Amino acid sequence: MFIGPSEKLKKLSGKSHSHPLLKFIFFSLLIASIFFLQTGCTKKPEPADLIIEESRIYTVNSAQPWAEAVAVKGERIVFVGSN
Repeated sequence: MFIGPSEKLKKLSGKSHSHPLLKFIFFSLLIASIFFLQTGCTKKPEPADLIIEESRIYTVNSAQPWAEAVAVKGERIVFVGSN
């Protein structure tokens, strides 16, 4: 009967040693699965109710007095900017 090197180590030391590559693969898969679960749980933004594009819109904002596009969701302006 053939006894592999890891089994010989177990018998000699009395301890169970797992292979470092197996530990690496296990923890890599664990981290990857956690990452994919977290990205799947993020809330996606809802589309705007009204989008005005390719226009010249006065914003009453001294930092950006004119805009080309505006997006509105409900009663809120959610985007002001360029096309």
